[in-house]
Amino acid sequence: MKNIYFTYILVLLFILGIKAKAINEIEEEDELVNAIESDKEEEINLSENDDDNIINNVVDEVVNVVKEIFNNNDNDIEIEDEIDSDVDSDIEEEMETPTETEIPTETEIPDTYEAALEFYENYENIARNITYNNDGKTLDVYYNPLDTNTKKPVNIYIFGGSWVSNEKVKFTRLGALLEREDHIGVIPNYVLYPNGLFEDMVDNVYQTIQWTYNNIEQYGGDKDNITITGHSSGAHLVALTIIKAGLGIENNGVKLEPLPYLKRVILLNGPYIFNQEFIVYTLGGSNDTSNATSTDDPKEQALLTELIGIYFDNDEVSPIQILKKMENDSVKDHFNVEKFTFVYTSEDIIIPEFSAKELITEIIRTSPSQYEYIYLQGLDHSSIINGVITEKDEFENLYMDIITK
Repeated sequence: MKNIYFTYILVLLFILGIKAKAINEIEEEDELVNAIESDKEEEINLSENDDDNIINNVVDEVVNVVKEIFNNNDNDIEIEDEIDSDVDSDIEEEMETPTETEIPTETEIPDTYEAALEFYENYENIARNITYNNDGKTLDVYYNPLDTNTKKPVNIYIFGGSWVSNEKVKFTRLGALLEREDHIGVIPNYVLYPNGLFEDMVDNVYQTIQWTYNNIEQYGGDKDNITITGHSSGAHLVALTIIKAGLGIENNGVKLEPLPYLKRVILLNGPYIFNQEFIVYTLGGSNDTSNATSTDDPKEQALLTELIGIYFDNDEVSPIQILKKMENDSVKDHFNVEKFTFVYTSEDIIIPEFSAKELITEIIRTSPSQYEYIYLQGLDHSSIINGVITEKDEFENLYMDIITK
C-alpha cells in the first residue's frame, strides 16, 4: 500500500512539472498578445491568475496526499531519527556526541536582492565576475588588494536555494565578512535547474575548487588551506562532488580526478538522500511546499518538485547511497579532506537530521576521517546564513566559529 501511495505522489510531481512548463509557454504567448492587442490586458491578467491557481491547486493536492500518508501510516513509514540499526555497533560508538549550542536571538528576514546588489556594487575589496570554466560561469573573490603577500586561509561558499534559485550577489555580506576577518572568500554562481541537472552542478563545484587551487595565491590566499562550505542544496552538491571525485566516479561521462587537498569540508543542513523518508519529512509536515524551498515563488516550488521527481530514489546522486556500496575502510586518502564538519539545527523542518547522521556513518565506515557534528538549538534551516547576510553580530560570530574551529 505504501508503494501505491508514493507512486501516486510521483505521478502528481510529474503532473506539476508539466503544469509549470505549460504555464511558462502560456506566459510567453500572453506577452505576445499583450504587445499586439493592448485592449486585452485585463483578459491576459485574468489568465495569469488562473495559471497561478493551477499551480497552487496541484501543489495542494500533492501536499494533501503526503499528509494523509504521514497521518495514516505511522506504523508503515518511520521517520528515521537515529543511525540505522544494522550499522555495526563499533561504528555507531564512533559517532561523537553533538556539540549543542543555544542562540537566543532569531534572525530577521533577509534583505532584498536590490539592497544586496547595491552593497555588492559599492564594496571595494572584491574581484568580480571571474570566469572559472569554459561555459562562462563566474565567481567573486573577496580579498584585500593591499595585502596579497601574506598567505590567508581560503573559504569557498556554495549557496543553497533548492537547486533552482539564488545568486552569488545575495551573499556579498558573507564574502565581506570573510574578507574583514582576514580570510579570502570565493563565491561562485553555478548552473540551476532547469538549465542544468545535478551532474552539471557538480561540474561547476568541481571546477570552482580547481580554479581556486590554481589561482588563489595571486589574491593572497593559501592554496594549501582551502575550506569549502555548502548550505542546504549547496551542502548536497559539495558532498556529492567530494565523494565522486574521491572515488573517481564518472560525472557527465567524464571520470573525475581527485581534487586538491582540502583543509575542511563544512556541510550545513544538507540533504544527502532522496528517498521516501525525505519526501515525507520535507512535504508531509507542512501545509504547502513553500517550506521545502528558499522561495515562495510557486513556479520555483514547482521546479523543485519536478527535480525531486527526476531523482527520487536515484542512488547516483545520493552521497549516502554511493558510500553504502563501498567496503569498510576502502577509501584510503580520506577523500583528500583533512576534516569534515556537519551542522544541523533543531528547528529545521525542511531537512531531517538522519540525513546528516547517515552520511557521517558512511564516511567513517568507508574512510575513517576526522569529523565534527555540531547541533545548534533554537535555529531553523536558514537561520545562520540569513543572520550573516543581514549582518547580525551573533550569527557572524557563530559562522566564523564554525569555519575556523
